[in-house]
Amino acid sequence: MSVCQENGSEDEVSMTSQVQNQSLSARKRGKQAAVKHWTPEEIDAVEKHLKKLIVRRDVPGKADCERCISAEPQALQKRDW
Repeated sequence: MSVCQENGSEDEVSMTSQVQNQSLSARKRGKQAAVKHWTPEEIDAVEKHLKKLIVRRDVPGKADCERCISAEPQALQKRDW
């Protein structure tokens, strides 16, 4: 009788792991944002204002990004910080 119970619990564990794997892969397949490619004008505008940070390999903060966007509103009109 314990053999049946053990097999039954193994099947339950197997089914549970399958369900968990399915739900995990469903989460991974969720909505993905469309990739926005950078135009040459956008690249020039960002490099113009953030070049020092890029060279130092520093991550710009929100304030840096917002200053760049407000300084180049035409080139970066479709971008947010």
